[in-house]
Amino acid sequence: MKDGDNRLRGCILFLPFGLFSNILCGVEIKDDNAGKPDGNNFKLLPLAFELGYTIAIPLVFFALLGKFVDKLLGTSPILLLAGILLSILASSFLVYRKMKEILK
Repeated sequence: MKDGDNRLRGCILFLPFGLFSNILCGVEIKDDNAGKPDGNNFKLLPLAFELGYTIAIPLVFFALLGKFVDKLLGTSPILLLAGILLSILASSFLVYRKMKEILK
């Protein structure tokens, strides 16, 4: 296993800290235009939106699916909680893959 893989595993644990995850994960994002007022300061914004959607879409989908099946089977809130847990696992895997791709 590579050193970058270990760093990514730790990074996923710190994911809820949002803006501070790059500090906590030891990932340094280099910006060649830092300090220059050229309007390029928002180039990481698409990545932030992509990671946000990567986390939000599975959470909403699996939570609603769990709630719907709970209502059908009368097992509330067991499948809702299982759906939320499944969404956390799916989101973590997708973010891990994306971070691994970025760090290459």
